[in-house]
Amino acid sequence: MVLPVAYFIVLASGRFPLSAIIQWLPERFWIHPWLKKLPPLATATERQMSILFRRHPWLVLAALLLSVLVWIMMVFRILADVHIPGSTYEFIPAVAAIRPCASHS
Repeated sequence: MVLPVAYFIVLASGRFPLSAIIQWLPERFWIHPWLKKLPPLATATERQMSILFRRHPWLVLAALLLSVLVWIMMVFRILADVHIPGSTYEFIPAVAAIRPCASHS
């Protein structure tokens, strides 16, 4: 969670780190046509995110806090599944069972 929060803080300050990294890459990296679309897409996305952070900082903070809450709830669910008396769950299958499946939506 530290890297996304740090990235958001940098974006909120008006800098575009992903765009800077993309510009730093050599020209030969952009061989494939679909890769050539990445720099303008990244720049546009970072600008929109920066505007969102500046105009609605509480909305972004609420979304981040909700995300942290969901992660905490998932960890507690895994721990509960693993530690219920008589349960046959093991840690890895419990983690695999918690991920959302596209077929259920």
